[in-house]
Amino acid sequence: MSSINQKTEKVTTANQDPRRNELVEEILQARRTRKSTRRPVRRELAQPLTEEARRRRRRASRRRSTRRRRRDEIAGIVEARRRRRASRRRSSSRRVRRRRRGELAGIAEARRRRRRMSRRRASRRRSSSRRVRRRRRGEVAGIAEARRRRRASRRRSSRRRRR
Repeated sequence: MSSINQKTEKVTTANQDPRRNELVEEILQARRTRKSTRRPVRRELAQPLTEEARRRRRRASRRRSTRRRRRDEIAGIVEARRRRRASRRRSSSRRVRRRRRGELAGIAEARRRRRRMSRRRASRRRSSSRRVRRRRRGEVAGIAEARRRRRASRRRSSRRRRR
């Protein structure tokens, strides 16, 4: 927008034939209005299609495809296109439909979820240093184990004292 405005200023300040100036102004004005009307409506803001409109669209597309088929048959291009389309036709099994609506997770979704979970857990992921591995096997005592041992020995000694 601003670039257009700058252009108009430049045009008006230049010392030129005033009639030509008016023309340029008009053109720029037209361009401005056209730009504003052509801005596409965001899908979310647009009204969702009514059932009727959807039906109308489907019918139109079907009509278009039949027209195309007739034209191709006349031209002698028949089977190839139909065969190619058949392989790409959307499967309409109940499972696939539910996946499409997102009620049912497939492999891709499960993978995504797993990745997200692992990211969350990454901070707590098991470290694999040699020391830690040995601690897990109980060959090396860590702080917790040392504490436990100390407590146990204290208990033992206190028992002895009581006797």
